[in-house]
Amino acid sequence: MEAKLRYSRKAAALQLDMSVRTLDYSIARKELETRKDGRRIYITHKSLMAYAAANHFRPMNDSYTADDSHAAEGADVAA
Repeated sequence: MEAKLRYSRKAAALQLDMSVRTLDYSIARKELETRKDGRRIYITHKSLMAYAAANHFRPMNDSYTADDSHAAEGADVAA
């Protein structure tokens, strides 16, 4: 990766192999450090490297827990 001081949203998304919309969600969650130049938003190199090195696992349904899966398995066995 070419070391730049900052990346546009499109370039950062390309480097992280994600869509610009997914990148926007990460920016909204304050997972990436940004800088503004006028109306343009840039992601810092340091922030991009830290984000790439981190684990970003999120369950698809936040209401589902491991305890729910055991309860459901027990219900199937009893039936």
